[in-house]
Amino acid sequence: MIFRWICGYTPYNWVWRRLADGNGDHSPRSLVRLFDRVLERERGWYPASPYERSLIRPRALVESLDDISDQEMASLEEEFAELVPLFDALREIGRTPFPAGELAVDSDVVSLGLEVGLLHIDSGTRDEAERYRVPELHRKALRMGRKGQA
Repeated sequence: MIFRWICGYTPYNWVWRRLADGNGDHSPRSLVRLFDRVLERERGWYPASPYERSLIRPRALVESLDDISDQEMASLEEEFAELVPLFDALREIGRTPFPAGELAVDSDVVSLGLEVGLLHIDSGTRDEAERYRVPELHRKALRMGRKGQA
């Protein structure tokens, strides 16, 4: 894949996993946004300190993911206004994964959150979820910390 050649092998898997939503889907929009933001960073850094190991340095990818998270959340908020109570509840919880009982919103809103990839069932079933996880793509924009491994 060209992404591997541009970025080098090590950050490829790391970044690709973080661009996935709760359903494991990858949006071309996120990838384009990421490269656009990384290109801005590289143009600023390259004249002062050229990087010869790959076209894009891993640091540019890592630092750009926060911006992509913010942009993806803004898109979700614009497209799905009915998810606002879920966004507020997740910001209040402040960490991921978390017990399903802590999510005090309507079950229809939770179902929509699962459908659009904002939430992922960490343990349990769709009908009886025990724990939810917020994917990295959205976690940073919601200002949620991590509990346990990512």
